[in-house]
Amino acid sequence: MLKIAFIGVGKIGQTIAYSTIFDGLAKEAILYDIIPELPEKFEHELRHALATRGLPTEVMGTNSLDDVNNADIIVITAGKPRKPGMSRRDLFVDNAKIMIDLGQKLTPKNPGALYIMVANPVDMMASVFMRFSKQFTISTGDQVETMRMRSFIAKKLKVPVNRITGYVGGEHGEDAVVLWSTVKVNGKPFDEVAKGITKEEVENYVKTIPGEIIRVMGGT
Repeated sequence: MLKIAFIGVGKIGQTIAYSTIFDGLAKEAILYDIIPELPEKFEHELRHALATRGLPTEVMGTNSLDDVNNADIIVITAGKPRKPGMSRRDLFVDNAKIMIDLGQKLTPKNPGALYIMVANPVDMMASVFMRFSKQFTISTGDQVETMRMRSFIAKKLKVPVNRITGYVGGEHGEDAVVLWSTVKVNGKPFDEVAKGITKEEVENYVKTIPGEIIRVMGGT
């Protein structure tokens, strides 16, 4: 199993940490955030949850990047959050500064680590970070748009979501594009089985639902 560091343990960072560790992927987990006490208190929460499953993952919360060393995978969610009315691109200047700082501090102590960029605007942040770890930086890209597309079609057509295949491409966010030639329902092209749902509905949902969720819940 792996040593995985989570840089930023706000709402998204916590969710990723929970799912990653509960999937049994981490032997050791490092939880980092600049907010005082947050990583430590989240460590306690996570340990309590791990106890319900008897999982042996070793967890450490810290406010110091010096504690993030020799990790196999580093997941970066740290950054200024998107607020209602903002586009992801509005975050570029502030979050690019954060990525440069993280890149300078993390890469010397974590040789060979794979960096997974989640902070927005995710494709741009990955490009910024790549100057420090060109061969080992990837972004989550349009993964979330792809899942939104599949789940919406599944709900509208009343079929299990695992029967929907296909992808969304382009830039993560408002400019994402549904790749309709890849979209299938039970192995059949979307156009052959779509009843009571249009491509425009799907595309609109993929682009607008994040803003609606942020408006009500404060984040996605």
